[in-house]
Amino acid sequence: MIESIFSTPLYYSFAEEQILTGIQSEIDLCIDDIKLQYVQAWGKTHKISSDDILEKHDLANLENFIEHNVYEYLDDLQYQGNREYKIKAWVSVFETNDYGHIHNHGDADISGVYYFQTNTTDGELTFYHPAVQVELSRCFNHIPLWEHVPIIGKLVMFPGYLKHGIFRNQTTDTRISISFNVFFKEETNATT
Repeated sequence: MIESIFSTPLYYSFAEEQILTGIQSEIDLCIDDIKLQYVQAWGKTHKISSDDILEKHDLANLENFIEHNVYEYLDDLQYQGNREYKIKAWVSVFETNDYGHIHNHGDADISGVYYFQTNTTDGELTFYHPAVQVELSRCFNHIPLWEHVPIIGKLVMFPGYLKHGIFRNQTTDTRISISFNVFFKEETNATT
């Protein structure tokens, strides 16, 4: 008998047609006004926006879609803690030969991505096993990574500690996604 322990809960959802239309329209209205740049410390990997796009632009449909799915994710996790959170979101743009280096999101409780523009072959989101020592095992290293295909309207969320990257865009199309981090407010114990 095998009992799996310490699994990594990854969540994904697709925006239904009416919600998808609203999200795509509001992003489409502001995408050309968003300043994008390479992060100097990373080299020429991919461009991102420096501003929190949810604060700077009216993206209510996207924000509502993320919020609904954050709560669904928490329900699936049977999370009983404080559900108040702050979110920071940015645009990520992957042109030909751009990629996302392997990284994690530090102290973010949940990290995620929403796919605004993709041809589904312009670089998979790739997750790496959280126990790096698995690479040393002959019997457990058969699944060292997991890939998620980008699809317009797809939302993927995962623990912020999970290492991930994006395969190189080997197409002539540009992929645009909205990445975000969710930070839950600390529980406060009121003493009287």
